[in-house]
Amino acid sequence: MATSCKQIATRARLRDTLPMPSARSSNAVFVTLALTVAGSACGSKTSDSPSTPGVATAGTAGKASAGASGVAGSAGASGSATAGSAGSATAGTGGSGDGGGGGTSGTGGTGGTGGTAGNNGGAAGDSGTAGTSGAAGTAGKGGTGGTGGKGGTSGTSGVAGTAGKGGASGGAGAPATDTVVGPWGIAAWDALGATDKQAVKTARSFFLHQSVGGDLEDGAEAVGYKFEWVASGSVGLAPGLNGGLFDSSNGNYTGKCTEFQQMAIANAATARVAIMKLGYADVLAGTLTGAQTAYLAAVTQVKASGVRVLHVTPPLVYDAPEDNAPKLQMRQWMLTTFAGDVIFDLEDLESTHPTTGARCERGGSWEICDAVRSTAACPSQNQGIDAPSGQGHLCQKQAERLARAFLYAISRAAK
Repeated sequence: MATSCKQIATRARLRDTLPMPSARSSNAVFVTLALTVAGSACGSKTSDSPSTPGVATAGTAGKASAGASGVAGSAGASGSATAGSAGSATAGTGGSGDGGGGGTSGTGGTGGTGGTAGNNGGAAGDSGTAGTSGAAGTAGKGGTGGTGGKGGTSGTSGVAGTAGKGGASGGAGAPATDTVVGPWGIAAWDALGATDKQAVKTARSFFLHQSVGGDLEDGAEAVGYKFEWVASGSVGLAPGLNGGLFDSSNGNYTGKCTEFQQMAIANAATARVAIMKLGYADVLAGTLTGAQTAYLAAVTQVKASGVRVLHVTPPLVYDAPEDNAPKLQMRQWMLTTFAGDVIFDLEDLESTHPTTGARCERGGSWEICDAVRSTAACPSQNQGIDAPSGQGHLCQKQAERLARAFLYAISRAAK
């Protein structure tokens, strides 16, 4: 007589609740085997149940048990059930688990929201990968797991946004902080409104420097913003941009810092921004610590007088990595010590190729790009042509380009 699946299930429950004979009993073996076979036959008719695939426990481990039920293949709708929350359990990558076995679970494609995590870059990128595989449909690979990927919350490294594999990048090329003005400052100046640009010509500032600073002044004048000449130690600044040379020679970082401090304090009643640039001869392996100490002491006194300080990372040279290494250390020290202050990152600008955007470096250190420095093909306006190595003056064309970022930094510091 044919037996229904319902009857078999009932008998199975009775078998589980009633005491069974010894395992040696042939009747017990036969009954158990018969019920097992019949149960398997009935089970095969229910394998497409939409309540099984995708839901599983894929949420907690990424690989979930969604894979096992997904083998059924026809329950696509459930593939999107909770596979998404799975990804948020640990690290986004969990979202790419085998839970994709949800057959045609095209909804698993919502895993693409992993891209939102990608906006922040960093680990969020991994979640993004899970999202893109949502298109696989048959795998679902984590469903919305991409959105919940831990990379999303920890993706603070917007700079590395290009690594965000799931959607919009974190903004490749965007600054880590908009107070550190590097190559991006060139376009920022170009986009600045007329009122803000005009403010550079009214807010009193002064800039003490040597030769590379002179290149920047020449570049600024070429784009319409002239620095009025002022001698070190002068009192009574003209409105807008003022600039001049240190009396102290290159290599005398202590004398330069003292001049800077004294001039700022003498003009504290009217000066808005004080700027100084150490030369490439001031920051070497044997002078780095002393230069940091002297500069910090001067800046502390200038700020105490109420005058703002625009910091400038020291210029790099060409083909002398041993000289550039301490300059890069000085740069990092400035970024850390004066976090929150506006910093004109001259080193970043000089070492970024003007057409390719590639980093110019040698021997593990950044260096001024050959396309940026003063050469016979493009000399400095007032500093002549550089030697084959060990110098770093600016080609006039590049001085004009870098000066736009410098002007933007001054405008930011003056606000």
